[in-house]
Amino acid sequence: MAKFYVLHLSDLHIIDHMTDTLNGFLTSIADNDELKGNDLLILITGDMVNAGNYGKSTPTVIKFFKKLRDTLRKNNVNVVDIEIAPGNHDKVIDNSTRLYSIAQQSRDSFPENKSQAQSLRLSHLPTDDEILKLQEKAFSNYLELCNKIFEMFGLKNSKDEIKTYSNTFGVNKIIIGNTNIAVIRMNTAICSYGCPADSEKYHLVLGSTQKDALCREYRTIRDESNIENTSFITFCIAHHPTRYLAPKEATQINQILIAKESLNVDFFFSGHIHDGSINNLSNHNRSMLSMETGLGWPDSETTENAHKDHRYAIHCFDEEKNVFYSIMYKTNQNNEFSFDNDYLLTKQEKETGKIYSPLKTRNYAFVPLNDYNNSDIRYLFVDGDILKNLNFLFNTTNEFVTITSKMVSEYVYSITDLLLDSKHKEDTKKMLVDIFQKNIVQIKEPAKYRLKDELSESFKHLINELQSKNSFFLKLCFVSFLQQLCDYFIQFFNQYFEEYAECRAVFRTYLIENQKEEYIPICTSPAIISPRASAKQNTSGFPRIFEFDKSIIAYAYEKKSSIIYSLNAEKNNFILENWDDFLVSMPEIDEYKVNKRKKVPSIVFVLSVRIKEDYYNDTINRSIYLKNISNKLLLIKYVGIDKIISSLLQDFLETFPLDLQTFVKSFKNYKNEIKKYLGEI
Repeated sequence: MAKFYVLHLSDLHIIDHMTDTLNGFLTSIADNDELKGNDLLILITGDMVNAGNYGKSTPTVIKFFKKLRDTLRKNNVNVVDIEIAPGNHDKVIDNSTRLYSIAQQSRDSFPENKSQAQSLRLSHLPTDDEILKLQEKAFSNYLELCNKIFEMFGLKNSKDEIKTYSNTFGVNKIIIGNTNIAVIRMNTAICSYGCPADSEKYHLVLGSTQKDALCREYRTIRDESNIENTSFITFCIAHHPTRYLAPKEATQINQILIAKESLNVDFFFSGHIHDGSINNLSNHNRSMLSMETGLGWPDSETTENAHKDHRYAIHCFDEEKNVFYSIMYKTNQNNEFSFDNDYLLTKQEKETGKIYSPLKTRNYAFVPLNDYNNSDIRYLFVDGDILKNLNFLFNTTNEFVTITSKMVSEYVYSITDLLLDSKHKEDTKKMLVDIFQKNIVQIKEPAKYRLKDELSESFKHLINELQSKNSFFLKLCFVSFLQQLCDYFIQFFNQYFEEYAECRAVFRTYLIENQKEEYIPICTSPAIISPRASAKQNTSGFPRIFEFDKSIIAYAYEKKSSIIYSLNAEKNNFILENWDDFLVSMPEIDEYKVNKRKKVPSIVFVLSVRIKEDYYNDTINRSIYLKNISNKLLLIKYVGIDKIISSLLQDFLETFPLDLQTFVKSFKNYKNEIKKYLGEI
C-alpha cells in the first residue's frame, strides 16, 4: 500500500527572470517537512510560459526547474514522475492556427466569430485530424520544453529510456509501490486562440479525436493493470476547468470523466483561474474531486486580471489509511507562502491546515477513524465486505456480551459460597440466592446487569467482612474476573479474524519500577501458536512491558479514545515484529492519581493480532491479510468494544468494594501475596 504526495503547480507564467513569487515558492518547498523523504508526483496544469514567448521564457523555465530539482533532492524527496498539460499561454499563435481555432470553436456555436469565420471564406470546417496536425506547430515549443524538464530530472519510460512527449494529450501509467496511477493529460487549449484573457470562456472544445484517443488509451492501461488485484487511482490534468468549455462539450466531458466505463477519474487537476478551490462532481453512481490552483501572473504584470495572491497545493495520498488530504498555500502580505485557510471548514482542518477526504471513490458510506500511526483521519468504507464483517462481528459481540454479562452474578454466588460458615452453609446460601435474584435487574443498556443499590444487609455484611479481613481475596477475584474476560474474548473473537490470523487479549496495570512508569500484564489469553520465526522483537511469546511516556498507551489516554497501532504500516515495516496490529483501550472506570499534577489510567485493555506463520510467508497475499486484520480491528473499535469492557469492569467494581487505586499501588507485591495466600490454604 503506497503513500505518496502530489505537488500541483499551475499558471507559472514564467518570463525572462526569476520573480519574487518563484523564489518564494522554492523557499516554501525547501522548508516543507511534509515532503521530506517521501515519493512525489509533480502535476503541472499549463501556462508554464507567459504569452507563448519561449524565446525570453525558456532559459528562466530551465533555471526554475533546476532549482526545484536540487531543492527536492536536498530534502531526499523522490520525484517519481512529472506530468504536464498545456495551457493557452503555452500555445504559439499565428494566422493559420488562429483561423482553424475559430473554425473549430464555431462548431459549438461561437456567435461572436461566426461572421468572422464566414468573412475568411474558409472552404470547410477543419477536421479533428487537421487540428492535430496544426498543434505540431502551435505546441512544438511546449513539447520541446517538457522534454527538457524530463531529461533534467532523469525521468525514464517503461523501456528505461528518457521520457518524452510526442503529443499534447495522452494517458501514462505510473507505479508507486503496488499502486497503479493512470494520469490522463487533456489538452483543453487545443482550439484556443492563445492568450485572449477570458474571451474564449464557454467556447472551448476538445474534439472527438482527442476524446476517443484518451478513452481508448485509458481502457488499454486499465485492462493491462489487472485492477481487481492491484490498487488503481486515476488522475486527469487539464489547464481549464471543465466549466470553461462550451456548454455541450462541458456536459459530455464531465460524463466521460466520471463514468466508470469511460475515464473513471478519481481526481481532476486544473488551473487557469489563478485561484484555489476543491469541488466535488458526482452522479448517482460515483464522484470525482476537482482541484484548482495557480501561481498567477508575474509580479511585474500590470493587468486588470492580475491576482494579488499566488497559490500552489500539495496533496497526500495514503492508501494504508484510505485518506486523501490537501494542503493549500498562498502568499501573505509579505509575499511569503503560508497555509491558505480560506477553504478550511472543520475543527480538525483548521488545526492542521489540511482538507480531508476519503481516498477511494466516494461511492459508499464511510466512517472516519483515527489511529496512533498518524493523528490524521483514516476512512473505512462500508462496502460489501465490510457489511459482511460487521454482520459477523455484531453476532460475535452479542454472544460475548450475553455470556460476560452474567459473570458478576456468578462471582456473587461463588464468593458467597466461599464466605459462608460450613455449618449453616446450605440454608444461608439459599437465602442469599433468593435475595440476590430479587434484587438484580436488567436496565436499558444492552445485556448489562447491575445490583440494586439496596442490596440485602446480609450480603453487604459478608462483603464488608471480606474486605476488612482479607482484601487480597478481592484482588484475586478481580484478577480472576479479568482473566476470564480475556479467555471469553479470545473464544469468541479469534474466529472473527479467520484462519490466517490469531488474536490475544491482555489486561495491564500501572506500575512504577526504578522510577519508570510501566504497564505490566495482569493477565493474558494464551497465544495459540508459537512466535513467528521471522520475528526480531517480542519473541518470547509473553506480553512485553510498555513504558507509559511517549507510548501508544499515553497517546490513547490523551485522546480519550481507543487507538489502533499497525506495525504493518509501511513506515513502520522496518521492524520484524511478532504481532502486527494492536487495539489499545482505556476502560472508563477511573483515573489513578500518581501525584497532584499527573493522572494515568489504572487498567488498560490491549488486543493484539498477528498473521500466522504460514500465511505470513505467503508474500503474494501477505499485504491483503495485513490490510484485512487492520480493517477488522477498526470495526471492533467501531462497534464500541471499549464501552463493553468498561461496562463489565464497572459492574464488578460497583458490586465488590475493591479499591482500584490500592489494587494498583500494591500490585507489585501480588505474586508474594499469592504464595502467602496459597500457603495459608
